[in-house]
Amino acid sequence: MNEADFAALRGAILALPYVRMLGFDIAREDGVLRGQLPFAERLIGNPLVPALHGGVVAALLHFTAAAQVMREARMARLPRVFTCTIEYLASPDLRDSYASASIVTRTRRFANVRVSAWQPHSGKTIAAATMQFLTGQMD
Repeated sequence: MNEADFAALRGAILALPYVRMLGFDIAREDGVLRGQLPFAERLIGNPLVPALHGGVVAALLHFTAAAQVMREARMARLPRVFTCTIEYLASPDLRDSYASASIVTRTRRFANVRVSAWQPHSGKTIAAATMQFLTGQMD
């Protein structure tokens, strides 16, 4: 993926108001897309634990997986989620979080994606998901 394609992909993702409110961004590291979610107080779900909100973690997984689908399927807009199963594996600390995704299978209509999120300081995967996106028209 060249710089212009990456800039277009990043622009399509960052055009979403929810993405901007979260502070979500994508980056390339050694040719691999990585979702980035910087910590902010507004992202805390339960201040008694304290931990990031589960919906925020789900959004990190979703937007990272969607960016990977957009990249590989050469889509200009966010693909629609068809199915999604999220596994919350560890309570996320109040720190920056990251995610990466890989396409398991892709057809003309669907892409099956596996995505995981982590926080580098702990070395733990905080959540993972299997997602299926619509990449083409249904007959």
